[in-house]
Amino acid sequence: MIGLGAKEENIIESNEIDLFQNEVRALIKLSDDYKNDDVKLSIKYAEEAKTLSEEHFYTQGLADSLICLGKNYQNISNYVEAMKYALQAMELCK
Repeated sequence: MIGLGAKEENIIESNEIDLFQNEVRALIKLSDDYKNDDVKLSIKYAEEAKTLSEEHFYTQGLADSLICLGKNYQNISNYVEAMKYALQAMELCK
């Protein structure tokens, strides 16, 4: 088996980054799709996106998932949680 060069390793790493970022985006989209029909499921998807983003240091995904969580908690009138997530997202976007 031939060893990979730096260029090949960079391509593989780039593809792996694309995969988890796409997964985060898909989870955020699912969260948004369910926000009016099944808030618990919407929150679950947003939390999964948040966890995945944190594990991979994906700031944009983390901010988007926090915004989703804030909107979900606002929709169920849990304003304390909504504000908590909104403020966390705002801090990331500074």
